[in-house]
Order: sequence, then C-alpha cells, then structure tokens
Amino acid sequence: MSGPHRDEIGALVLLCAMVSGEETIEKRSAKQPLRLFCGWFCPFAQRAWIALEEKGAVYEYVAIEPYQEDASKPGGYSKNPLPLEEKRRRYPEFMASSPKGLLPAIESTQADGSVHRIYESMVCVEYVEEALDGPSLMPLRSRPEARAKVRIWCAYIGEKIIPHFYRLLMRETADEREAEKKSLLDGLLCLAQAMDPVSADGGAFFLGDEFTMVDIALCPWWTRFRSIAGTYRGFEVPRGATWDRLHAWGDACENRPSVARTIVDQSRLIANYTGYADSSATSTVAQTLAAKTT
Repeated sequence: MSGPHRDEIGALVLLCAMVSGEETIEKRSAKQPLRLFCGWFCPFAQRAWIALEEKGAVYEYVAIEPYQEDASKPGGYSKNPLPLEEKRRRYPEFMASSPKGLLPAIESTQADGSVHRIYESMVCVEYVEEALDGPSLMPLRSRPEARAKVRIWCAYIGEKIIPHFYRLLMRETADEREAEKKSLLDGLLCLAQAMDPVSADGGAFFLGDEFTMVDIALCPWWTRFRSIAGTYRGFEVPRGATWDRLHAWGDACENRPSVARTIVDQSRLIANYTGYADSSATSTVAQTLAAKTT
C-alpha cells in the first residue's frame, strides 16, 4: 500500500477511535418500539442508521448477518448470502420487514399496536424524515427546486457512482478496472460540479449549510473509496480545482456527529470486503452489478 493510502486510512482509524460505530451499536442494543435491522458492514444500511442518528431517535439496533459462515474468511463470513428460507428461520422479525432479505429494514410499533415495516435504504431514510421529529433531511417545502435537486442527485448517486465502486472491486483485468475507475471518477466529478458553493460559514455539504438526504445517499461510500478501493485497487480521489470541493464535502460529512457515530473500524471493514476483491462474492449487489456493463 502506498504512502497516501496509508495516511488516509490512518486518518479514518483516528476518526473511528474518537466515535465508533461499534460503540453506537452497543449503546443502541436495548429493546425499543423503533427497531433498525442493520449490518455494520453494509453502506446501504448505514444510510438509514445515519438518518436515525441525525434525528436523535431512540431506537434499537438489531444486528443481522445475512451471509453464510466461512471459517476461511476474515470475520468468519463469506459474501455469499444465506438462502431466504434460512434467513426466515434465523431472523423472522427482520424478514417480516424486508421480504427480500436485504438490509436495511425498519420496524416501528405505534401507540395503537400497529406496526410499520419499511425496507429499501433510501425509502427507510424518507420514512425516518417523515415519521420522526428532529433536524430535517430535506430543504423546506417553500424551496421546491432545492428539494427536487436533492431527489435528482440521490438518483444519480445510485445510478452513476455506487455501481462503479463495486465493479471496480469485482472486475478481473487491468483494463476493466481502469475503465471502472474512470467511470467512478467521472461520476464523482459531475456530482462535485453540481454542489452548491461552500457557504460563508464554511458549510460544505451538497447544499452548503444544509445536511440532507443527498449527503446521506453517498457518504457511507466516501470512507470506502479510500479504505477499501484504496487498499484493493489503489483508488484515489484527485485533489485540486473542483475535486477540492468534493474533499471538503467528504470532510464535512465524516465530521458530522450522526455520520461519525456510524463509522466502524476500517481495518475490519477492509477484511470484510475480500469477497468482492477476489470475485468470490455472490451477494445480491455482486450478482446485480456483475450482470451490467454500463
């Protein structure tokens, strides 16, 4: 691993040492009417986790391990999913909330005894925004253009950035990996160009001072670009010009308390991603992206 990658991973380890996701999981382990079915390793689940932390919600973190055991892999698990029947046997409450067995999911028991069951990562974020009090994750309704901008770029992140992260890890030839690296950087540059300028007060989120759903949509992957893609594929986000706006955004997100409280130990996370890097993963994400070339 080169010096810059080592330095960036060291900075992430220091951040985790200040406020760790592992500590938050322990803190949120008590039974509550509002439950988050989550996996410490999953960036999609981290979206819902961040939203709950941002709202200051009282919730229960319910740990789900959806993969098959494999003693030869770091942590004892592969990236090969459990069959749905086995997930139903091990995690019946989770499966009641997420019929496809995918993380994250939310179960919220209401005062009248009814239960809300929500799945899909950004739908969970939207539910948290609409169902809970606390800081808003969307611009005010009096700013419909800003709300539309958030939705547009949330969709863009899911279509033009995140898939290339996984394909960069899974592609087997140098040429294929270079093509995915270029596509990932192109997507990130386009996103950076769409960001509002850093505010006079130093606000560097996508909309400047406002932390919104669009920040939550991508920030779980920002740490993974450096720790995981940096380790396995030598990936680096350039600096200078428009790239500096993106780095300012990433720093702002990682230092947001709600985000920092969900960042887990990066060495543990790097080890967890070996299944993607050695092409042995058969998770839903791996199967979906392996079938697409654009």
